[in-house]
This record gives sequence, C-alpha cells and structure tokens, in this order.
Amino acid sequence: AAHWNHHRQQVDTGQLTMVDLCRLEGLRLACDEMHYFSHWITPEGAPRRYDTRFFLAAAPPNQTPLHDDHEVIANEWVRPLDAIARCEAGQMTMMPPTIASLRTISRFSTAAEALDAAREITQVPAVLPRVVSVDGGVRIVLPGDPDYGAPSGVEGAADHHGSWMHLADSRRVTGFAE
Repeated sequence: AAHWNHHRQQVDTGQLTMVDLCRLEGLRLACDEMHYFSHWITPEGAPRRYDTRFFLAAAPPNQTPLHDDHEVIANEWVRPLDAIARCEAGQMTMMPPTIASLRTISRFSTAAEALDAAREITQVPAVLPRVVSVDGGVRIVLPGDPDYGAPSGVEGAADHHGSWMHLADSRRVTGFAE
C-alpha cells in the first residue's frame, strides 16, 4: 500500500502524470468500465466555479479505498439512501451534486442494476444550479423549479422538475426535495 500511496502523492502534487504512472507500472485503465452519468456546473457567482463530470464504476474485487486527506477526508461503504439520511441529520456533509447523484443511484437495488442503466445513457446534459433567495432563506434551485427563472444559456440543461436544496448556512446542505 505504501508503494501506491507514494505514487498517489506524486500524481496529486503534479510530480507524476497518470499516463506516466500507468507506463511506469504497466497499468491499463479500464475506461470502458467507467460510465458517464452526470454533469454539474457550479452556480454563477460562486467564489470558485467547477465544471464537473461524474462517472459510475464498480470497485474491483479486493480493492481498498483510500482518501487523500485534502478533498476527501474519510471513506466508508454506505448505501446511498443511508448517506442522504445522514446528511439531512447533519451527520455527514455533502455537496448538492453528490446528493443528486446518490438519489439517482438509490433507485436501483444493486450496483449491477445501476451500472446497466448507466451503460444506456447516451446524452448527459449539464446541470447549472442557481442560488436564489426564497421565503427569507437561501436555496439552490435546479432547472425545472419555478424559482429557477429563465434559462441561463447552458445548452441542454437538465430539467430536474422542481428539485431544490435548502442551505442552512454557507457550508452545509440540509435537504433535497423533489
């Protein structure tokens, strides 16, 4: 594990590219086993903006997950709906795209079912949430919500039929309604 941890740190700090790591270790990335299923863009006006794509893949047998202590500070296996419940109870912090992704995959009984569905996805429209003031509070609204307003020009923006997330403060999402 220390050998791979060293390589991971090199990739994380830019000392080694993923391509060079694969060449060095004789690895082949199983890109055909990764399935693109979601695309989120940080709301306009956010201090930092991201244009992020999400992929679904099965963990290989005997794979040990590790975290980097920077972007990810802990890891554990948990069912999607259990993670959402813990987030809503304030026991776990998640960003809106993570909550939405977990809601999507929670519709399936098994990982195999979710992967089968992901294989069938041919188009992944961008989701561009908006932060709005509603009823004295702040909410993140998604395309399709009446409070979302006119389209922002993101072509093919997904319609999430009135989904929104309530922000208790600037750091934590407390709920996701559909």
